Amino acid sequence: MFPIAPKALRFTASWPAAGRLAALVLLVVALVACAPGTGVLGPSSASASTETTAALRASEASDCADQAAGAPNATVALLVCTDLDTDLVGIANLLEIDPPLAPTGNSLTTPVKVVFSATPAPMNPSTAYMETQYFGSTSDAEPCEVILYPLAWNGMYMNPNSASISAQIHVLLSHEAVHCYQHQVISYQEYYGDSGPDKVPLWISEGSATYVATLYAGEEPGTSTFWCCYGWLGVSNKTLTDRSYDAVGWYSMVARATGDNLLSKFVPAWRAFIAGGYSNDAYIKALGGDAPAVEAAWAPSLLHSPEWGDAWDTPGVGVPPDLQPTAVTDTITAPNVPFPVPILPDAAVVDSESLVSDALVEISIDNGLASVHDLDSTDDLDFTDQIFCIGKACDDKEVTCQHKPSTNSPDHITPIPLAVPFFVAAGGSDQAGTLTMESMSVPDDPSTPTQLPNGAGPCDPAGPKPPPKSGSDLGDPHLQALNGGSYDFQGAGEYTLVRSRSGDVDVQVRAAPATNLRGVASRFAAWNTAVAMRVVSTDVEIDAGKPVIVRINGKSIGLAKLAQRTLDGGGHLAYRSNGPTGDLVVSWPDGSSLDVFADSYAENATFTPSAAGVDNLSGLLSAWVIPKPGKASSRLSSETLLGGNGRRYVIDPTTAAGFKALYGPFAATWHVTEGTSLFSYPKGKSTSSYDVKGFPKFGVPSDLSPRKKAKVEAICKADGVTGPRLLDDCQFDVAETGQTNLGTKTTGGQPATGGNGTQHPASYYFTRPCEALTPAGIKQALGVPDPGDSSSGSECDILGTGAAVDFSHQSVASFKSDNPGTAGSGPVPSLGHEAYCIVSPGGVESESEVGASLGSAGSLQIVADNCTEAAALTKDALSQISGL
Repeated sequence: MFPIAPKALRFTASWPAAGRLAALVLLVVALVACAPGTGVLGPSSASASTETTAALRASEASDCADQAAGAPNATVALLVCTDLDTDLVGIANLLEIDPPLAPTGNSLTTPVKVVFSATPAPMNPSTAYMETQYFGSTSDAEPCEVILYPLAWNGMYMNPNSASISAQIHVLLSHEAVHCYQHQVISYQEYYGDSGPDKVPLWISEGSATYVATLYAGEEPGTSTFWCCYGWLGVSNKTLTDRSYDAVGWYSMVARATGDNLLSKFVPAWRAFIAGGYSNDAYIKALGGDAPAVEAAWAPSLLHSPEWGDAWDTPGVGVPPDLQPTAVTDTITAPNVPFPVPILPDAAVVDSESLVSDALVEISIDNGLASVHDLDSTDDLDFTDQIFCIGKACDDKEVTCQHKPSTNSPDHITPIPLAVPFFVAAGGSDQAGTLTMESMSVPDDPSTPTQLPNGAGPCDPAGPKPPPKSGSDLGDPHLQALNGGSYDFQGAGEYTLVRSRSGDVDVQVRAAPATNLRGVASRFAAWNTAVAMRVVSTDVEIDAGKPVIVRINGKSIGLAKLAQRTLDGGGHLAYRSNGPTGDLVVSWPDGSSLDVFADSYAENATFTPSAAGVDNLSGLLSAWVIPKPGKASSRLSSETLLGGNGRRYVIDPTTAAGFKALYGPFAATWHVTEGTSLFSYPKGKSTSSYDVKGFPKFGVPSDLSPRKKAKVEAICKADGVTGPRLLDDCQFDVAETGQTNLGTKTTGGQPATGGNGTQHPASYYFTRPCEALTPAGIKQALGVPDPGDSSSGSECDILGTGAAVDFSHQSVASFKSDNPGTAGSGPVPSLGHEAYCIVSPGGVESESEVGASLGSAGSLQIVADNCTEAAALTKDALSQISGL
């Protein structure tokens, strides 16, 4: 609660005695002149002139001194007023209030008032130096009266006979100057309206004033107590909105985590607080405090250990160099028993463990993120559930799940080695959470695997099992995972894209920095230059270039010989050349297929799994983990990626730490090795020859100008890119490289509507139904040029015709029994294929449907005006499907 005097809000500057964190009691004001004049926050009035502003400032300090009440002498009054005037202008510049003194017609026109009190502060008389409050009448209150108590003007911080004020008084006046600007936004009337007083929490008023003033003028008296004792590090598990001056730790952390200049955001944030109905959430959002980077940075930044890296350091002015956070210690006291540590909303905890030995340790958190560091080399940031090993538990022991792993779960788990003591930092969510730690004993016999319970770490189900979907690696690599997730991966080198447990299906990609039209390599974006794959017992490779090169078992094959080919082991290969580009389609005996579109620069790869699903697949296309259902948080969360070592990486690539994790430890787990590579190499080259050290560079290219954005958008749309996500990806690709043909790279090289005559397995079309029909086939069947199409899942509508295509897992026999039809229904022998046409009963005008068998995959079902048209469309579609 704010202390209230009659007709005045008091904001007291006081510091702790005997080690206590005292309240500098606060508030919110804002007129800026020290002499008669006017001033408001925000854009200047059109009538304000530079000459008028300069004239006001020329006399304000001396006028302020002349009007200062109770000054011990004229010298002290002038010193204080001169510094306050300088601070008001300096703080205005920091907050980007321009100009700081702008004459307007605003009703709040009374200048700042300075009062030298002869008596101590009514609250905290032994520690209070200054306060800021309103003055004037209730109906026309002015926002900025700065009161200096004897401790300031007649105490250790000021010598009345001195020619200058001290550094301590300077920063305190700066602090009060911030309150003056706060009060201009949050007025007296808003404090004393119908809803009652004291609406602004101290963490906003005092916390932001402390943050701005210390950045402007250095440490305040007592700054160290804002960090220690009852402060930011001394009490880390304290809800942000219950803090006061010690909220300076939050502002400092947000500024570093987001990389933003918070100073320019404070005035809009104060306004957002009022406009949102005194909303803490609106204020946090206006400052960017709801960003994923903040959630990730919050807990590890409490460790105050800069030698471990920036993520583990505590940013801020005046943080005592040797200060360590108050930690929970030795929570884990018995094996196989989970030990919970509650975490408050908008808070975090630090835990230190030194008693665990020779065990696996699971560390998990339900809301927020956890990070771990030991005194050796383990540094694991921003995860939600992780398995570690300590001592003998790390000695080459096999770790598995008790039950069959679910989607995205590996057969074997590789625990992360951890030494004792180790430190856990967890929290950062706007929801209450629980950090849970459990040690798990391991069998004495080294040959006996350690089995994790089904709910532990990587064994935990990652949401409902998704239906099989195609995954792709497109453009400047934009990855569409097999379970529907998406992420970008710009690593330069050779990586496993997808691999089956048996190894019969194995696809690898080689990526290099993308180049622009002048041949200059990008610092930010890569693209695929080669794809290699194992099809049971045959190795196939396709390299971008002029011309495109295809190799089978290491030997280059003439493109003319590649129209269709059966591969040893039962696979199938088809190649279609289109001038400088080529489309290679490979299918496996289990029904999986890979489509690689290549040109002289780069390649796209699209993999379609078999109907059996993706449980036995791993690689970059299986790395995206479906978020667990039911996590209650209004904030964004980082993406979770599964490494080749079974470890889950919670990564926010917009932060330096997340970017480092993505292209460091995560990338390394999927990197091809000398022993696993399927690529062919020139003499003297190996997989390591294609790694590019320091690539990609952290950051993003410059924002596009509106003109350039419109240009690249038009290029992408002309290439048939229309979906919002693909359009964004394409625009980035074209802008970064200057290549105007990247629209086809982003979309996978497929036409916007209709097929291109290249055959694919039936499973391919379950997610691309519109590609089963060619423009020529549509025109022949319906008598109209291709009018375009619209797809949803396995269905495709031929726009404006009433015709539609559906790839269904239903058999033809079931199709017939479910749709008995009327007269005219029956087999379609002209197709030379198991097919049946249903004429709709019940008087539905001109609608018939043909169901054609796709073998074990199901059936192709096509609706048209009559059986003749439906059969013609079916014939066209069947000609696009391989393996029938």
